[in-house]
Amino acid sequence: MQKLLATSLCVLFATILPSWSQLAIYSFTATAGAGNSDEQTGVGLTGTVTVTAGGTIQFDITNLSGTGSFTSGDFVGFGFDDKFDNPIDTLVWGLSAAPADWSLESDWTQLWGNATRPYTGAIADNQGDASGPGSGLDDGVSGTWVFDYTGDMQMVIDQWDSNSRPDMLARFKTVGSPANEGELSEKLEINFVKVPEPSTYGMIGAGALILLATARRLKKK
Repeated sequence: MQKLLATSLCVLFATILPSWSQLAIYSFTATAGAGNSDEQTGVGLTGTVTVTAGGTIQFDITNLSGTGSFTSGDFVGFGFDDKFDNPIDTLVWGLSAAPADWSLESDWTQLWGNATRPYTGAIADNQGDASGPGSGLDDGVSGTWVFDYTGDMQMVIDQWDSNSRPDMLARFKTVGSPANEGELSEKLEINFVKVPEPSTYGMIGAGALILLATARRLKKK
């Protein structure tokens, strides 16, 4: 009987804890067009951003360029709005296809050229000037970037939820069709959409029902 109760408690905590560790999840899909890009080339990105209570910000990004109706282009860097109380400390690798020879970049002006946008992010070391993963993510390729952050994670969420500036900036090189021989580059502004989180109270209620059913079963025995 004790084993059954212990199992039920494990199920309850396994259900609740993931929702507590993930403070917020955002999604985005953007195509370089009028109003959000420099050249309106038609390259694109899609992905998710996960903010955790443990102090990490994880970006899972897929380069849509060169797939479907999207123009071909190498995704070579991105920066996210970091108007927070502490800087990003570390860029962590190894979770998926994100190349290890991308670098943490705290001065996004290197690729954006606008001093009023102090965004933090990651930049491909070769920035499209050579072959291989270090030159950026090719058409249709996905990657994961994880940033360690020691500041107030709720401040990160509040910033993105109320931001009047783009939440993220993306940079592309060797953009284009055979007609322009891939000579264009592109700057793309992206805004996040918050993903509705599962109701924590609903999960707690489900766990409580499990415990109630277990208690009744034990009582009958």
